[in-house]
Amino acid sequence: MCPRMVLPSTPESEAAKKLLLTPNACVAFLGSAVSNPPAGTWKDLVREIASTSGVTFDDGIPAARYPDLIDDCIAKDEAGCNQVLRRILPEHSSSSRTALHYIHSFNLKAVVTTNFDPYIRFQGSAEKYTHVHIYPDLPLSSGLSNGIFYIHGYFGADDVNANICRLVLGRRSFEQAYRDSLLPGFLLNLFVYEDIIFVGFNPTEHYVSQLLEQAMRMRAEVGSNKRRYILVRAPSGTASDRAWDENWVEQIKSLGIEPVYYDSSLPDYNGLEELLNTWLVQSNLKSRPAPLTPSFGMN
Repeated sequence: MCPRMVLPSTPESEAAKKLLLTPNACVAFLGSAVSNPPAGTWKDLVREIASTSGVTFDDGIPAARYPDLIDDCIAKDEAGCNQVLRRILPEHSSSSRTALHYIHSFNLKAVVTTNFDPYIRFQGSAEKYTHVHIYPDLPLSSGLSNGIFYIHGYFGADDVNANICRLVLGRRSFEQAYRDSLLPGFLLNLFVYEDIIFVGFNPTEHYVSQLLEQAMRMRAEVGSNKRRYILVRAPSGTASDRAWDENWVEQIKSLGIEPVYYDSSLPDYNGLEELLNTWLVQSNLKSRPAPLTPSFGMN
């Protein structure tokens, strides 16, 4: 068994914890790592869609090219793409990470997600989250409070009208979403005027990182002191692995986001679950759902 990592408290981790435990104080920005990806991984999902659509999938293709491959699949067999999502997303919903349950236990101002499956919506309390907005319907002036925002679209497997073309998944849909829709304005407003904690998301992704850089300039102009944190695995592994992790963290910091580390010695993302659970246990929140049994085996 690998020895457990001892991560000391830091000013960033204490500030992020305090922010999460303050009712209605911050927005959780959730990426794919808060759940077990459909079909296993992003790569497996793209492979499955390609196989069903009759498009050749090369294991060596870089992830940056996946959106182009999705466009090819849609062009060749749109109905087949939809069938894959209808089959896989219910499986995804039944295996989402415990971290998502913990996130919903905090009294958040709002949840913003790039995921497009229904599980995040269904796991949220109807009393807490009173409205759900789905791309391209992203309000710029009505406020974020008590909302869930699917900024890359939403695919309900039981919805006969659900279609892969309504998701921000292929290259053309990314270009349209980040250039010709309300999404950039929505995200700029979020990045400038809200306290945010990123969970399971990579802010260095091309389209979002450009908006984060623009938001940094705007924050300086308006004097915004809103805080941005990201929960990340502590650098570990070989010297080259650690160097890669540390370089990525520096990129994160250059976007005005402070990293808060969790234990990377635990398998999968269990360190993230343990961190969130620990913060909940330490909190004095008066009302939250009964704690679940975490997958990392704590009693």
